Amino acid sequence: MRRKNTATVAEEKATLEELMTACFHDPSAEPAFFEALLGAIVYAHKPCNDSSPFIRLVQFPHPKTGALLLPFFTDLRQAQAASSSHVEIVKMTGRELFEATLGAVLILNPNDRYCLIYPEEVQLILAGTAIPPVRPLNKDEEGPIELEPAAGECGWLIKPLREVFAQIAGIVSAALGQRVGVEVGKAPDLVIVAVVSTSDEERVVHAATAVLADACERYGANVDIGTIHPEEANPWASLPTFYARPDDMTEAKNQSIH
Repeated sequence: MRRKNTATVAEEKATLEELMTACFHDPSAEPAFFEALLGAIVYAHKPCNDSSPFIRLVQFPHPKTGALLLPFFTDLRQAQAASSSHVEIVKMTGRELFEATLGAVLILNPNDRYCLIYPEEVQLILAGTAIPPVRPLNKDEEGPIELEPAAGECGWLIKPLREVFAQIAGIVSAALGQRVGVEVGKAPDLVIVAVVSTSDEERVVHAATAVLADACERYGANVDIGTIHPEEANPWASLPTFYARPDDMTEAKNQSIH
């Protein structure tokens, strides 16, 4: 019986590795991978001699952005290789890990071909919903694109974004515009312009994409997101702001947008 169980675990691990490899080449393979990951055994690190009644897992800062990441591993050997005398290895299912760490930015297999998973994406995975592809604004266009204030009712977009942006410390403000020159009878190409720190820049793009995916499909809207660092000149500073961090601004300039 022991031999059979070991073989089953090995087969499941091989399948998970195959699905993960497929994701790097074909995003359409992600739903199958994440479904398998929820039921698979994964490994994480916790501090040694931790007296807390709750399991507290180790995090580390991203080497480039400084954002805190919580590492976990699909393979025990990888967890051991990344371990030290100060941590213990704990194992649980992927679902248990996701549910216990909601709000954290996860990094899968950080010493290998890694994958970052943001909190808003974790919620989609737990709900069995596919993670939508991210469409950041193309910064390679010649000069800043020309934007004007968004026309029409945009509450379907603004309300969920305000809620999610309030949970991201690095975002200073966000404005909404649309590309100039919309054809009559055609839905405008909306653009979110977020002023955000380097450490949270990628999360803001992924979070906005995750929370707006269904709404964009329902409303038939195209939405891009561009990011600007607080120290950079903002060519779209005249656009009406729909979100501003309370620490930086008492109230967004156009709280009247609904």
